[in-house]
Amino acid sequence: MKNTKIVETMYINEKTKGGNWSTVKKQLETKTVTRQFYENVLTWKPQGERRTKSYTSLGYIVTRITSPNPSGDYRVVREYDIQV
Repeated sequence: MKNTKIVETMYINEKTKGGNWSTVKKQLETKTVTRQFYENVLTWKPQGERRTKSYTSLGYIVTRITSPNPSGDYRVVREYDIQV
């Protein structure tokens, strides 16, 4: 993963009155992160967190992490765009 650019997009989804996740992205933040930061994020997995892997030019790696709030009212979604 040398000379790669990793862009993290982080946002919050809330539950609708019907109990489904909203498609509205609140508190949208985009930043470029280092390889070390990306690897540190992957070393710790809290309970309830879901990870989605995708095939990229670097192989089958984590590209999305979803962390629900313990109350279940909202979730934090982190998406990683890895560019060689």
